[in-house]
Amino acid sequence: MGSIGSLVFLPFVAAVLSDSGQSNAEIARMMIWMPVALTLGAPAWSWLADKTGKADWVLKGASTLALLAMLAFFWVDTPGLQTLCLATLALARAPFGPLGDALTLKRLGGDKNSYGQIRMWGSVVYFIAAFTAGALRTTYPHAPLWMGCSLIVLAIWFCWTLPSEEFRIPRPPKGILKPLLRSPLIWLFLFLATLHGITITTYDNFFSLHIEKLGLSPSITGMAIATGVIAEVFVLALGKPLLHRFGAVWLILIGVASSFPRFLFTGY
Repeated sequence: MGSIGSLVFLPFVAAVLSDSGQSNAEIARMMIWMPVALTLGAPAWSWLADKTGKADWVLKGASTLALLAMLAFFWVDTPGLQTLCLATLALARAPFGPLGDALTLKRLGGDKNSYGQIRMWGSVVYFIAAFTAGALRTTYPHAPLWMGCSLIVLAIWFCWTLPSEEFRIPRPPKGILKPLLRSPLIWLFLFLATLHGITITTYDNFFSLHIEKLGLSPSITGMAIATGVIAEVFVLALGKPLLHRFGAVWLILIGVASSFPRFLFTGY
């Protein structure tokens, strides 16, 4: 829920900043700090969870910090403070994905191929939230922000009510990182992940501003995101048979190939 809450707001961040009077160039300069904070935060939060073995407290702290950063957007209107809020939000949402995946895989045990069917329900919630936020933004400009805050509050409630045992992750063996970093394949993987991050970050952060600068309704942004998530839901629902039929490598290649027309058609 914390990840979905921040994700619902992120596609509309540039448009919300534009509403506050910031220029396109200023928005780009402000938002560059989001991937920087996310890159620094993801390994830092994950290291803390590994070191302490208390993923629940890491998620509680990160969710609370994300909520405070999003609430601040209702009051701050200067570029400096808005940049600080953006960087704080990115830093806070960094552990949601890695720790959420780790906890899900731990729960699945040996049935790793069923991950997609669990992950699908997060996409269903995101579909509803993104569609609703886009539809409401036409009348209520801060609707994505309210939607995101509400979902993060729900995430905090889950973190405090679920038993701590549900959040326990086995500590990795000492020295496991050094052999990995000596592998050329790991560096190739990190390079490809960087390229992927550049494209996704640009698309996700500026899509709503692009749509609204074209003179289209914010509801178009919500519908476009929702349409993409529908496709994601179908793929995740069929994840287990697709993995058996094609394997993970071919599924990744198909996904990468499908992104080319997506970005080209959106840009033109």
